[in-house]
Amino acid sequence: MTDVAALCDYLELSLTEKNHQQWDEHVRVLMNPKMLPTWLPDSLAQQLYALPDSYGVLVWFDYFGKAQAIEAHERTYSETATLLHSKKLPPHIKAAASIRFIPAVGQLHTLWLKAQTMQEYQLMPSEKSTSFSTVRFIADEHGGLQARIVLLNSGTRNWRPYGLFAHKKAAKRALTQWSQEHRLCPDSLNILPTGYAKGEPCPVEAVGKCNGNCRQPNGIKHQNQRITELAALLPVTDWGKAHEIEITETDPLTGNSITLLCAGGALALPDGSWYFDSSLPLVIKNKFRQDKENIRLIA
Repeated sequence: MTDVAALCDYLELSLTEKNHQQWDEHVRVLMNPKMLPTWLPDSLAQQLYALPDSYGVLVWFDYFGKAQAIEAHERTYSETATLLHSKKLPPHIKAAASIRFIPAVGQLHTLWLKAQTMQEYQLMPSEKSTSFSTVRFIADEHGGLQARIVLLNSGTRNWRPYGLFAHKKAAKRALTQWSQEHRLCPDSLNILPTGYAKGEPCPVEAVGKCNGNCRQPNGIKHQNQRITELAALLPVTDWGKAHEIEITETDPLTGNSITLLCAGGALALPDGSWYFDSSLPLVIKNKFRQDKENIRLIA
């Protein structure tokens, strides 16, 4: 009881030293989860207090009803309340008039919903740009598929990424090893070293392991088929021997679950597009570490 009495004395003293408004604001900062700051409009505060402290996507609207930001959350209310007490508030918070909350069953499901919500409101990802690279296969003027190493920027794309690499050098090494392992022509793939002289015979042909038919229409068609079949086997950073997986997430309270497809480090969306952002590699890496029983290997 002495501790309780001492605390009461301290609170009474602090209330006499500070005015009611200062004391109230200080208490709101110290509480966990925090109370919302007093400067929020009442209508917005009511919406925010109704948020659950669980996974979900939060859409912020301005006074004109236009979406300004879309955020993925693990503990929606707590994380939002903490953000609102920041010394430097993001522009979308300052302009906020209302919100929309979309519940999710887990971390990956949250990103899946966020990607579709960004498409709905035509907003770009807020995550920082990434240094990850992937491989994209694009036909040349003869119709032969060539490998292009491209940055896998945050956002949605209508083509599937093949492989995920921390940097371009790793992607080049992996492409070379992949083509050698599956006996694909490095010349037609356009992955010969940059110093290799133009017009010189392909090194595979030069050592007698290729008769040059890969440059003929039938050879191009055959190699394209093999590339399409084998592209999914390009390695994915931190996935071990896995290249394409299904991950199931379940809400422990409701029992609701969803199974999501991931390949090349990206997340498949219902419309056939693929989503990637800077948070996704770590999310999936942690799934392999902590939730392996809910991962099904496809390739």
